[in-house]
Amino acid sequence: MSRLLLRLSLLVWVALALMLGVTLSVNRLRTPRQISYSDGRVPELYLLDAERGVSLRLWRTVTGENDAVWSPDGKRLALVQNTFTGSDRFQNDAVLVMADLQEGTQVSPAPDWRILGQPAWSPDGSRLAFRTLVNGSSQVAVHQLDTGLTYRLNETSSGDSDPVWTPDGEWLSYISYRDGNPRLYSARPDCIQEAVGCRRNDRLLIPGFLVMAWPPTWSPDGRWLAVTGISGGSNQSALYLFERICANLAEDCMRLQQRLTENISDVQGPAWSPDGQWVSFIAYEDARNVIRLLNPFSMETRTYAVGPNTIISQPGWSADGGWLVFEMSNFRLVALEVGSGRLRGLVKLQLPISAAPAWRP
Repeated sequence: MSRLLLRLSLLVWVALALMLGVTLSVNRLRTPRQISYSDGRVPELYLLDAERGVSLRLWRTVTGENDAVWSPDGKRLALVQNTFTGSDRFQNDAVLVMADLQEGTQVSPAPDWRILGQPAWSPDGSRLAFRTLVNGSSQVAVHQLDTGLTYRLNETSSGDSDPVWTPDGEWLSYISYRDGNPRLYSARPDCIQEAVGCRRNDRLLIPGFLVMAWPPTWSPDGRWLAVTGISGGSNQSALYLFERICANLAEDCMRLQQRLTENISDVQGPAWSPDGQWVSFIAYEDARNVIRLLNPFSMETRTYAVGPNTIISQPGWSADGGWLVFEMSNFRLVALEVGSGRLRGLVKLQLPISAAPAWRP
């Protein structure tokens, strides 16, 4: 009888252990795990399992791979491949590539275009904006995945770059040098130049007093725009908050709400948290960069000093808003747990390059 009870108790404990194991596995799967990044003398693309600390090189090619960005559904990567010549230089024939990680396929959506990088997915994943070279000038182009059509966003020849979609996908903002300084403009991304009666409504989005120092970031609901810019003859960038007060960005839609930072040197890399409560950015303090989180509505601020090493890449949010990932000057990718401030070293890089780490959605 005692043996029977012992066996039953053992079975109960095994069952509980299995149930606990299943629960732990489910919880692990729900946490943000995978991060893409570039590394190596010839930059190659890797996929890092942040939980296990294991990196997988996605392709074995003789190309340099950079500027990788995830599609909103996390199934595809858009990236730039550069031909490697055997030295430390690349030929100027970069190719825009869309890689489907589930199907294991790659396609070049704009093979006849000279690619300068900066791919940006539309919020619904149906279009891809990127920077291209046209007649010696940097331009922004848009590729439609369903039709295969690729076209320029506008016809300027003054240098356009850094396309950023509005959360509703109706407009593209970008930085243009058409007046000699980097200003923020907007245009309709689906207005094809050859279409009859189509008006792009290309116009200055932010008042001309502000010179752009970094690409802007939209709040998830599309109502607010955080902008890093320089004004008033200063040589230090500050963070500003603009409110979108109408749907049509061709009108005077952006109203300056407030300047968010004072007495902070060199604000860089703003990014909204997925829940819209925080704007993360890099600030220069005590001869090093620190990460700051700012609630633009309550003005609550959190500062994370991550040791003597300098942060050299824009922190990127995980989809659940619990983590930030960035690159350090000691050649390491680091993750910061926002709630606790705990740092976790992820991987040692081979070279101090722009690793561009990004969480997979």
